Amino acid sequence: MSNLKKGLSVVAVAVVGAAVIGPKVVGSQLESTLRAQVEKLNETAGYNAELTDFESSWFSTSAKVSLTLDLETSSVNTAADDQDALESIHTVIDLSAQHGPLLFNDIATLGWLSLTASVDGKSISDHIVTENNQAFYTLQNHMTLFGSHAFQDNIAPLVFDCTDCEQPIKITYDGYQGTGEVSSNNMVYKGMGGNTLFNMTNGELKLGELKMDFAGEVPLEQLFSMGLYNSNAKIVLNSVNFTKVGETDSVQFNGIGISTDTKLDSEKELATMLVGYELESFTDGEVEGKDFDIEFEFTNIDNNFLNEYEKFLNQLAEADSELSELDRIQSEFMNTHVLALVKANPHMNLTKFNGTLTQGSFTGNLNSELVNIEAMPDMIADPKFWLTHTQADGKFLVDKPLASYFAEMMIASQIRKNPQAQGMPEEQIQEIATAQSGTLLNTLIQQGMIVELESQFESKISLKDLQLLVNDQQIPLPY
Repeated sequence: MSNLKKGLSVVAVAVVGAAVIGPKVVGSQLESTLRAQVEKLNETAGYNAELTDFESSWFSTSAKVSLTLDLETSSVNTAADDQDALESIHTVIDLSAQHGPLLFNDIATLGWLSLTASVDGKSISDHIVTENNQAFYTLQNHMTLFGSHAFQDNIAPLVFDCTDCEQPIKITYDGYQGTGEVSSNNMVYKGMGGNTLFNMTNGELKLGELKMDFAGEVPLEQLFSMGLYNSNAKIVLNSVNFTKVGETDSVQFNGIGISTDTKLDSEKELATMLVGYELESFTDGEVEGKDFDIEFEFTNIDNNFLNEYEKFLNQLAEADSELSELDRIQSEFMNTHVLALVKANPHMNLTKFNGTLTQGSFTGNLNSELVNIEAMPDMIADPKFWLTHTQADGKFLVDKPLASYFAEMMIASQIRKNPQAQGMPEEQIQEIATAQSGTLLNTLIQQGMIVELESQFESKISLKDLQLLVNDQQIPLPY
């Protein structure tokens, strides 16, 4: 009995100790984590983060993080050089947390941490008004006693009213909700977004519900890095509808989806990725289509290249403006990491290319790979170098009525561009295009570009050792 009492006493002391000392330890770890995350953000090109306010007591913490994204220098900038400069995005993230192991929210629970992060819409733009003055974005995270996380996030229903701006627009959004779980090396997430309505001077754009699914074998701190890991994800936009001012017919897209499936060989640091695009149907009042499915397969992707590319962007952002320094950084990256990428014999395969229009269907595939590369060319844009080291083969099929329709479209487009045809009625253009489409297809058959089958046209393509073949007929290359 005395041993039992001693055992119970030890347990009691441990429980009381955890309840009393635990909150202080959690608060200290939270501060370290926040400062580390701010530091990591500042290492990413285009991001500037600052922990502007931090207050921590025994049982709770509050903090503010000022975050600026410079779209001109970040990796998300894909704008052309001649386009107007992109404005930076600035916001303030408010954080509040309770320290465990005893947490008191709506109900008393056990866990190490209960954290809420929120962003006020006004900190992004004065034109944002959220429903019931809610925070624009809110993230709630619960860390269990075993170290896993359960979280939920949401974007409040809102109106972005910029009707008095230089380019008037009003956006009405029904909001977004997501839930997820994170353990030591795994994460799952599901999200659902509501409808979005854009009122613009030239028309009305409606976006339907958005669904997101993600599952990955990745620690939370590596989730937003450029490196690859075992994962699959899918985003589906239910519908897109655009109606132009003064018109009754609208452009309608249904079932727009993007998916990825990635497998990483952690020993070789080589990855395989499938990227798929799908469109259930579309119509613009004249043309209708359905069952569009495009899928790319990338194999032998050097994962180290992606990690080094992230460092490369940071080096460029921090480098002196002298051309010699920039050239040195770029040359080192090209001759080391880009070379490793292309030496790994990467494949890019178009595994699916399918769709159906009113006139018929088309399908195709194309396999390609880089081979026998031991050094980078003096000029990275040297087309002869890349064609010399490329092998490819593919096949494409199209139903005859659809091929005729494509030929008519091509001829009509050429007529419209002809200055001598200016002012020609559209009906006449279509008549000429229809009459000449058969001649165009016969010319392609005679040239060997397409082969006539019973109900389809076929074209086979291959490239090897700078020899381009179309339907076994060599096509001269300018090299």
